[in-house]
Amino acid sequence: MASSSSSVNELFVQHQRDIFAFILTLVPDRNDAEDVYQQTCLALLEKQSDYDPQREFLPWAFGFALNEVRRFRRAHYRERLQLNDEAIDSLADVQFKSAKRLNAQLELLLECLRSLSAAKQELLMQSYAYHGRLKELAGILQIDVNTLYKRLERIRRSLLECIERGQ
Repeated sequence: MASSSSSVNELFVQHQRDIFAFILTLVPDRNDAEDVYQQTCLALLEKQSDYDPQREFLPWAFGFALNEVRRFRRAHYRERLQLNDEAIDSLADVQFKSAKRLNAQLELLLECLRSLSAAKQELLMQSYAYHGRLKELAGILQIDVNTLYKRLERIRRSLLECIERGQ
């Protein structure tokens, strides 16, 4: 039982941004979305023992979030013009599919990054460590800045092609 809850906790930490983004698409006011997120966290915590590790975590968590969005909207938006449940369900479905696609692309990106040579991985990481200050990085590496730009462009293009092949 402890391993089930620890895996739910790990999965939650891994996907907490996805869950909040999902809620934010359905509850556009950030303060309201944070309230719904907190309620979703509590619901997930209370029901973590019900999670089946054979199922995907994100759809399970999104189900809790969607229920909390509906509950919040019923309680707080009576006086305002609001979307009906069918529209909310449609938005939720689009958001879920987008999150699922982005997670799949992220997994492919990680695989593609691992396939790069150590030198290319290092150059790419250095470029991000310098936060776009490539002229400074080029000076440290003692290469022309245009050469650095071209190398990084080739690496990024190869990553994109790798992701596209993997889809």
